[in-house]
Amino acid sequence: MANRSFKPTQAVDQAVTHIFAKVDIGASGAPTLSAADSLGVNKIARDAAGRYTVTFGDSANDTTDKYNKLLSFHGAVIQTGNTATDLTFQIETDSASSGTVQFNTLAAATETDPASGQALLLHFVVKNSSYSP
Repeated sequence: MANRSFKPTQAVDQAVTHIFAKVDIGASGAPTLSAADSLGVNKIARDAAGRYTVTFGDSANDTTDKYNKLLSFHGAVIQTGNTATDLTFQIETDSASSGTVQFNTLAAATETDPASGQALLLHFVVKNSSYSP
């Protein structure tokens, strides 16, 4: 089993960190963070239909981790039953330097909540240093 220590990633940028999260979606798009599958994420909040804010950090100690910048973001929906959802993901606000990122889930360019019972898999790539080679 791996420990929480960050390990080097081969990249031209220095101090690249990958953060993963699993979010279960309930009624009206309410998100519930799976803490065991979301190390490095403190919390997630639904701001409006199809709009969510992720706060990086440690949920056990309610701390916020601030990063130099967001390098990449990817989201995917875990399908449940026959409920098909054709969602795309979009960054709304990149505030990684303040410890948060706001993203949207969109259907046909309209902010739309994922269906109740679905789950989101999120992958953030951040830079943990201001150093540039």
